Amino acid sequence: MKGGVAGALVLAALGVACGQPSAAPVDARPWTSTLAPLASAPPADHLGKDELIEGTDRAFGVALPRGLTVEQRYPDTVYASGPMTVHALVLYFGPRLTGGSLRESATVATFERVSAPGLPPDTELTLHLAMAVGKTTVTISSTTYPPSPVLPDEESRWRQTGLTPNGKVLDPTHLD
Repeated sequence: MKGGVAGALVLAALGVACGQPSAAPVDARPWTSTLAPLASAPPADHLGKDELIEGTDRAFGVALPRGLTVEQRYPDTVYASGPMTVHALVLYFGPRLTGGSLRESATVATFERVSAPGLPPDTELTLHLAMAVGKTTVTISSTTYPPSPVLPDEESRWRQTGLTPNGKVLDPTHLD
């Protein structure tokens, strides 16, 4: 019974304390606090300095970044330009391309002999990125190679090149 009386007294004391106004008023304006401002890091939902997002336009199966405008389109070449840097475009196109090589400087970059998902295996792309006055130009060229002939044996492959299996010229009048 003593435990029941003590518990009731504690509950009564809590009830009385809850009904009393607090001694320190709460500031209803949290933006006026004296805390130091946060560092100038951008919020998580903002793009980084050289980060580009995918746009809706495509060139030879490769999605172009938002802000890159296609100026001319031909069967084997697409010309585009935009306000981004060469390095930002390299960072954008790099993960979207496979194979080949990249040469990059501060004002020019070239992806050579690259491919993109969905392109036929005998198609290669070359992307040339260059700084111009107030913009960066992008030239994307597509080259499709004819399929290699299916040759049944080694002798046939030698004949295709104009040689015998011993390395001698088949027709000396056609040395081109």
